[in-house]
Amino acid sequence: MVWGAVSYNGKILLKFVEQGVKINAKHYQNEVLTSTLIPNISTLCSDNQWIFQQDSAPAHKTKSTQQWLVENCPDFISSKEWPPSSPDLNPLDFSIRGTLEAIVNAKPHRSLESLKRMLIREWNRLQMDIVRAAIDTWRRRLALVVKHKERRFE
Repeated sequence: MVWGAVSYNGKILLKFVEQGVKINAKHYQNEVLTSTLIPNISTLCSDNQWIFQQDSAPAHKTKSTQQWLVENCPDFISSKEWPPSSPDLNPLDFSIRGTLEAIVNAKPHRSLESLKRMLIREWNRLQMDIVRAAIDTWRRRLALVVKHKERRFE
């Protein structure tokens, strides 16, 4: 598994989760949020004005993770506010991941390390106009999710 974060101002370096590691709330809070997000968020939002958005993965929805977000983020979209199956609302899911996958999977990889190197290289090359375009469609996509009563759409 790999974790990434984007904003209109930039991208945080990718965080890889070692093969076989169970992503529970404690691991997510310690290894992703505390060790990756918090030390790097100022590179994206120097004024500490940001809203954290995540999907509804089990580790993201736990009471302890929701409390961690209350204590450590200026604002966030809580698990109660987030539709249960919502890849249509996450720019990393509906746009950026597909762009990266098309490039990274164009050729087979002989090892996991080769795949990781290619992901890092292409993440770093990913142009901010692509990231911004994905973010700019969020409000329109939100309206479509409401219109379709939280069902998936294409």
